[in-house]
Amino acid sequence: ELATALERLRSLGRRAERRDVRSVVRSQFSDEIGDDLVAQAAAVEADVVLVAASSNDGGDLVRRLLPAARWVLAVVVSPDVTGVATADQGPVVAVVSEGPNGSAALELAVRVAFSRHCSLRLIPETGSRKLIRQAAERAEELMRAGLECQVQLGNGGPLEAALAESGPGLVVVAVGDDGTARGQQLAHAAGAVVLLVRASTDDEG
Repeated sequence: ELATALERLRSLGRRAERRDVRSVVRSQFSDEIGDDLVAQAAAVEADVVLVAASSNDGGDLVRRLLPAARWVLAVVVSPDVTGVATADQGPVVAVVSEGPNGSAALELAVRVAFSRHCSLRLIPETGSRKLIRQAAERAEELMRAGLECQVQLGNGGPLEAALAESGPGLVVVAVGDDGTARGQQLAHAAGAVVLLVRASTDDEG
């Protein structure tokens, strides 16, 4: 199992290298994965930590990391369906919401869209006029910066329906109080991988 896991990590590292991103694979035995991951992230002064929601100890690792650290945490949630889109096959979709986590999610979505040279679609989390206005303002700023960006309104329907309609390659959304449960619903509805994003603990948005 260890050899298989290491090969998966090395394969990811090779993919990163092909995109001109330097990669270092680290591995260690651990009785306290959460504590050791926090320590490793601190040692390399990480800006963002990605954790799979389906990691070996399930949601427990995510629950331990959510309140813990001074870096952006992005939890990768894969849909339990076949024919999943990839970020190469559709726009990056950011769910626009309030608060530091919403700001961190939007920033991460913008970074991914710029790096992948793909379009960004902004969907307000609710029909709130404030969120719709905020999404429109962000889209205008991003288009001026050279990113293809548009706002998609849910027309009063549930967020899941708006995501499914957008045909996303990747969905980026602020983490909620329920941990990964909401992310699993959204990933299934969208047929795409979801990044649940928590701002760093010293980020005020």
